[in-house]
Parts: sequence; C-alpha cells; structure tokens
Amino acid sequence: MGNEEKDENIDLREKLLNDILSLDTDNPYKQSIIHLQKQFNDGKLNEIQEYLLINGILAAYDMNLYEAEKLEMKRQRELIEKAEKKTEEEFESQLPCVPIQNPDDITEVTIKTNLGIGQILQKGYTQLYKTIGIENLGMKDLKGNPITNLKGGKQKAKAKEIVGQYIDVIKRSDLRRYAIEIADIFEYPRYIEKSDRRGKDGFYQKRMLPLIVYYLAQKNERIIYTTIDELAFFIGLVSKNYKKISIEELAVINPKFTNAMVSQFYCRCKPELERIIFDRLDELKECRALNYYENHCIYMNDGSYYTSSKSEDDLILRTERSVLKEFGTKRIMTIFQRRQQRAFYNRTCSLINEKYDVGWSRYKKQIEIRPNYEALLEILESFIDDNEANIVRKKEIAARFARRITNRTKSDFIRTNKKADVAEDEWIMEQMAQPEITELTELGMDYEDHFREMTKKKGTLNIFRYHDNYLTIQDELIALMISEPEPEIQQEDDIPELKGIM
Repeated sequence: MGNEEKDENIDLREKLLNDILSLDTDNPYKQSIIHLQKQFNDGKLNEIQEYLLINGILAAYDMNLYEAEKLEMKRQRELIEKAEKKTEEEFESQLPCVPIQNPDDITEVTIKTNLGIGQILQKGYTQLYKTIGIENLGMKDLKGNPITNLKGGKQKAKAKEIVGQYIDVIKRSDLRRYAIEIADIFEYPRYIEKSDRRGKDGFYQKRMLPLIVYYLAQKNERIIYTTIDELAFFIGLVSKNYKKISIEELAVINPKFTNAMVSQFYCRCKPELERIIFDRLDELKECRALNYYENHCIYMNDGSYYTSSKSEDDLILRTERSVLKEFGTKRIMTIFQRRQQRAFYNRTCSLINEKYDVGWSRYKKQIEIRPNYEALLEILESFIDDNEANIVRKKEIAARFARRITNRTKSDFIRTNKKADVAEDEWIMEQMAQPEITELTELGMDYEDHFREMTKKKGTLNIFRYHDNYLTIQDELIALMISEPEPEIQQEDDIPELKGIM
C-alpha cells in the first residue's frame, strides 16, 4: 500500500470518527465509540484492540450511510418518474394549443395535434419522432419511396431540420441525458424552402427586410450599436408605448394594468421579438450585407460606458448561471415571469464587482452590427422605397405580430385554466369520496356544488388560474403596446389597412 493510499484511509477514518462524535448523545454509534475510548483510558483495552474495535464501528456506520443514500436515490427516482408521468398525462389533456394554419400540411397537423409547448420528452428526438410519426415528415429516399424508418446520420439530420420548421426544441440534460423540451410551437411554420420560393417567415421577410435595411443605411456608421427593442419599434413590431410607459402611467389608463399583467405581456413578447429580428439579421448576414454580434454595454460607477469584450461576455454568462441557481431556477425566462429581473441583474453585477473589483454599475444586452453599405443599398434598390410603402408595411407587421401575441395569450389562458379545472375536479372527487359525505350523498344530499364553491375561496387550493377578464385586459395591452390584431381569416398577401400605430 502506497503512502498516498495510507493517507486517504487515515483521512477517511478521521472524517467518519468526527462525524459520529458530532451526532446526538443518544446515538448508538456515538455511545459505542465513547464506551471503547473509556475502556482504553481505564486500561481494559490496549491500543491495537481499541483501534480494531473502533474500525469495526466505523465500517458499520459507513455501510449504513451507503444503504441510506441508495434508498434516498431510489426514492428520488420514483418521485421524478411519478412527476414525469403526471406531466405527460397533463399534456395529453391539453392538446391542441396552437392553431393549425395549413390543414393540408400533414407535418404541421401532426405536430400541433400531438405536442404542446413546455412538453418534456425524456428519450429525446427518438421519442419526438415516434410521437410525430416519421411517415408524417414527408421524407423520401433516392428512389422516391416514403421514409418510415430513419437510417444514418443524413436522414436524422434532415428529420431534425424538418421538425425545426415547426417547433423550437431545447435540451434538458438536467433531467435525463437525452431529454428535450418543446420550447415553442410556431403559429406559422418557418419553412426553409417551399415550391413557391418563400423563405422562412415569408410574411415578415418581405415586409421587414426593407425596413431593417433602411434603418441601417440611414445610420451610415461603421459600427452600429442597437437593441431588440429599438429595432422592433423602428420596423413596426411594437408601438412607441412599448416599455416606455411606467406602471403608474398605465394604472391611470386602466387600473387593471397591474405589474403582473404587464410583466406577463412582456414575457410573451420577448422571445417572439428576438426570434423574428434575429431571423432577419441572419438573412442579411447570409447574403453578406452585414455581420452582427451579441454583447453587452457596461456602465461604470463614474458614469462612463463601453462595449464588453469576449472574456467579459463569458464572465457575465458564468455569473448569471450562478445567480440563476441562487434564485432557484434554470431559465432566465422564469426570472422575468417572477418579475425578478432587476434583482437578478443587480445581483450578477454585485458578484462580479465583489470578485474582480471592476466598478460596474450595471450592464445590458446589445447588438453590435457591422454593415456592408454597398450590399445594403443594392438590397434597398430591389424594394419599393417610399414613406407610404413603409407605413403600410409597419401597419401590416404590427397587426400580424399583435395576432401572434393574442393567440399565445389565449393558448396560455386555456392551458393554465384547463390544468386548474382538472386539479379542482380531482380535489372535489376526493372530498366526495369521504365516508361521511358518501353516506349523506346516498341519502339524497348533494355536496358537489358546495365543494366547487369552496375551490373559489382563496387558500383552499394552491392552484393558479387566470381570471375570467384576463384576456380582455391583455387585449387592451396588446392594442396599446403593439396594434389591433389582424382578423383570423386574413390571407397572407391580402392585408387590409388597419387602424394601429405609426
């Protein structure tokens, strides 16, 4: 046995001995150790006898800990499996949530009928393809035969690309190695390529590109620093009110515009705005009209500010992850849903200052754009470019985006309240199953309405549900912050001029 191994055994023995001696006085392991030490002090045991007898107690204690850990791990696995099963059952009762735009697109129909936003698939893409059905992906082999079983990396990559046109998937390795979560189901599929030569998000593409190109061209700067919110306002996705009106001012307009109401509205808009705008920037990047980078604007205590370096971006990322754990979540969106974003970013900044003493007062995300003006002007020349055309584009964009947020709000409302209905029904059934209630029911007394009324009282059930007027209030916010949504029956290439913004 080497010296290092001996040292490890000594350290382990000391640790186990200290652990036992720190236990309560009546603990049998501790009592046994104290008894042996007393016998040694009284001369009834020699040093070797005491050493061997104590080692036997330590080994028994260590084995007991090991068995206890195994039992706890088993219990945790059972709890996780139970929660996973419950989650899957909940989703089965909530589908479909996202409206089907093209009933002839079998892939869209199958996905929107069998999947839900937030659904977790423990076996990853294998389970995803099984749920959708590989035969519903429209894939064909070299001979033109339908593919019903994925073979090889190319077919799997193609299947992943097809699915990516309809849903946004994130990895959930924190749950299980291959687990994934359905982060979003797109209202309008983001087609990569179609026979009519539409690009993904064709509606936004042909209306937003000239507006973004004009925005960049009129800046006429070598490097342009901007944000999602600034771009969203300029191209008409949101109105001048978006994030510019305080809660106090909103309360004057409508007292029901509470902090929670407004926060939930912004949480729905944020990922949608990012997706739409970054898609457009990616298109311009692909045709070499610009390069862009996501970084941060860092503000110093002395009032100065500067753009972050790559190492500082990495530092912010690592620290934010640590703060997410402090806040008891894995997703930044949860921070926004809880209305904790100010506390979150202040804590991140504070931790960085404590560790590195850099004197930051705050920081915020920004987009650094390096335009190719020659390419931008060529693109601009291909569009009808006048003030009237831009006004129409902005109105159409705002109306479409408003409908997207309206539909997401309705989906959240239906899914959340349906979940609450199921929980309330289960609770009522439990109450009705009590022996004394069953006896009274058999005598002709009906307590179901009584219990249902009880569920409406605060504190009876810890279940969240949206109020009946929630959609009406959110519709007013959408009209104020974005525009009036376009009609559901609206055809993509035939948008009437609607009242709205700009």
